[in-house]
Amino acid sequence: MYKNTFAVITGDLIFSSKFKDQKRKELTDELKNAFDLANEMLSKINSKYNADIVIYPFNIYWGDSFRCVLTDPRYALDIVTIIRSHLKAVEWEYKRKSDARISIGIGSIYEETMSDEFMAWDGEAFHEAGRIFNQMSDKDLRLMIRTPSKKINDFMDVSCYFYDAILDNLSNRELNLVKEYVSTSVDSTSIQQEIAIKYNKDQSTISRWLNRKSITSLLNFHRYFHDNCEIFLSDFDSRIVNLKNQYEMTKREDLSSLKSETDKSVDIFVDVLRNSEDESIRRYAANELGQAKNEGATEALIREFEHNENKEVRVTAANALGQVKNLKVVDPLISGLKSDPSSKVRIAAANALGQIEDKKAVGALIWELEQDKSEEVRAAAADALGQIKAKDAVFPLIWVLGEDESEKVRAAAANALGQAKDKMAIEPLVKILSRDKSEEVRAAAANALGQIKAKDAVFPLIWVLGEDESEKVRVAAAYALGQTKDNAAIEALIKRLDRDESEKVRVAVAYALGQTKDNAAVEALIKRLDRDESEKVRVIAAYALRQDRGNAAIEALVKKLDHDKNGRD
Repeated sequence: MYKNTFAVITGDLIFSSKFKDQKRKELTDELKNAFDLANEMLSKINSKYNADIVIYPFNIYWGDSFRCVLTDPRYALDIVTIIRSHLKAVEWEYKRKSDARISIGIGSIYEETMSDEFMAWDGEAFHEAGRIFNQMSDKDLRLMIRTPSKKINDFMDVSCYFYDAILDNLSNRELNLVKEYVSTSVDSTSIQQEIAIKYNKDQSTISRWLNRKSITSLLNFHRYFHDNCEIFLSDFDSRIVNLKNQYEMTKREDLSSLKSETDKSVDIFVDVLRNSEDESIRRYAANELGQAKNEGATEALIREFEHNENKEVRVTAANALGQVKNLKVVDPLISGLKSDPSSKVRIAAANALGQIEDKKAVGALIWELEQDKSEEVRAAAADALGQIKAKDAVFPLIWVLGEDESEKVRAAAANALGQAKDKMAIEPLVKILSRDKSEEVRAAAANALGQIKAKDAVFPLIWVLGEDESEKVRVAAAYALGQTKDNAAIEALIKRLDRDESEKVRVAVAYALGQTKDNAAVEALIKRLDRDESEKVRVIAAYALRQDRGNAAIEALVKKLDHDKNGRD
C-alpha cells in the first residue's frame, strides 16, 4: 500500500437523463450492483494484504454521479472495468444504452480535509480527477487517467481511446468474461479454471475466448497500468508526497497564514529554505514562496539567491524566481548568470530566465552560450533562448550548432532553433542532419525542421528516414515529415510504414500519417490494423484513424470491429 498516494475515482451515468423515472431507477440499481461486484474484489484485496484499500466507499450523489477513494491506485483501472463491463452487459440485456463516464486521478490528499464530510475532502488526486472529468465530454471519452508521471499520462491518453473502442464492441458474453477475469485475478492462480467452472465450459474454451485480440489488448492495458503504478508510485510516494505532508503537519498554522500573505509566514519559509538539510523540503519552501504572489516573498527569494553562501539554496531560490513572472527578478538573475561561481546556480538562473521570457536577458544568455566553460550552462542558455524565441539569438545558435564541441550543446541549439521557427535556420539544420556524428544532435535537428514545417527539408528528411542507422533519428524524421504535410513526405512515410523493422519507427510513422489527414495515408493506416505484428503500431493506427474522423477512416474502424465481433464463438 502507498501511504500518501490515493486514487480518486469520479464518474456518472451517461444516457440516464433520457430515461423516465422507473427506468432511471433501474439503471441506478444496476450501478449499485456494479459497486457490489467491485466491493467484492476490494474485499479480496483487503484479505490478501491485511489492509483496508478503500478509504471512502462508493457514494452516489446528485442522482447518478459517484465517487470512491482507494489507498492503492494500482487497482483503480480494475474497478473501472468491472463497473463499465457490468453496465454495458446490462445494455445488451435490456436493449438500451447503459454506460458510465469515469476519471481516475492519482496523487495526494490533504490530511486536514479528511473529515466525516466527504464533499469537503481536497488534494491533488481530487483536482486531477475533477479536471479531466470536466474535459471528457468534449473529447468523447468514457475513461481518462492522470498520474504523477507525464510519460505514463501520454500513453494513457492514446490507450484510453483504444480501451473505449474495445469495450464498445464486446459482446454480452465477452463483457461478462472480462468482468469475471478482472475480479478473479486478484486472489487466484487458476483464473481460467474458476471461470470455466462458473460458465460450465472446459478450460480450453475459456482460454480461446480470452486469447481474442480485443480481450488480450484490454487485459494487457490492465497489466501495463498495474506494473507502472508499482514503479512510479513508490518513487512519488516516498520522495514527494511524504515530504509535503511532513512539512505541512509541522507547519500547518504557518502554511495557512502564508496563504493570507503575512510577513510571519514568509519568514518561516525563508528560515526553512536557509536551514533545512533536506533538499526536497527546501524546494517545497521555495516553491511556496514563489507562488505566494507576495512582494515580501519575492524579495526574500532574491536575497537568498544573491547572498546565501550555500549554492544549493541559491539554486532552489533561482528555480522559485522563475515561477514569479515578475520583471523585477530579471536583473538579479542576469547578474547571477554572469557571475555566480557555481555552474549549478548559473544553470538554474538560465532556466529561470527562460521561463520568464523577458528579451532583456537575451544578451547575457548569448554570452553564456558562446563563452561559458560548462557545457551544461551553455546548453541551459540555448534552451532559455529557445523559450524566449529572440530573433537576435538565431545567428549565435546557428554558430554553436556547427562549432560547439559538446553534443549536448549542439542538440540544445537545434531545439532552440526549432522553437524560434526562423527559416534562416533550415539550411544549417539540414547540414547537421546528415553530417553530425551524434544521433542526439541529428534527432534534434530533425525535430527542429518539423517544428519549422520546413518544406525545403522534405527530401533530406526522407533520406534520413530511409537511411540513417539510428532508430532515434528515423523516429524524429518521421514526426518531422508528418508536420510538413507535403505529398512527397506522405508517400515516403507510407513506404516506410511497410518496410522499417523498428517498432518505434513504425509507431512514429503511423502517428505522423494520422496528422496529415491525407486519403492515401488513411488507406495505409487501414492496412496496418490487420497486418502489423506490433500491437503498439495497430493501436496508434487505430488512434490516428479515429482522429481523422473522415468517412473512410470511420468506415474502416467499424468494419474492423465488426469483423472481430463476427469471428467470435
